[in-house]
Amino acid sequence: MLVLTRKWNQSVVIGEDPHPILVTVLRIRKQSVRLGLRADRSIPVNRSEVYERLHGSLPAPGPRSPTCPPLEDVIRYAQSSVGFAEAGADSPDLRLHLKDCPGCRQEFRRKIPVG
Repeated sequence: MLVLTRKWNQSVVIGEDPHPILVTVLRIRKQSVRLGLRADRSIPVNRSEVYERLHGSLPAPGPRSPTCPPLEDVIRYAQSSVGFAEAGADSPDLRLHLKDCPGCRQEFRRKIPVG
């Protein structure tokens, strides 16, 4: 997953001609960001919860690697206010792994809904 930082009124372009998608930050509030999307009408654009209702699940992320830490360790860490070792995780880099691994992140979000 590519992670970008944008400020109010800044944009990101996804794809190339003939049908690029322009995503612009329109408003930033405490717990929400309003995005504007400009895309060709032939490109379906849905919020993830709508996509999930229409298709039964979100698009599959890359698979979890055999080197991924046990997902239970990641969940236990997320549910606790203690550090990784106290949560039973073997790796101090668990948070970074979750940030960088789309497969783990997707499974984590399914088990612990965010927001």
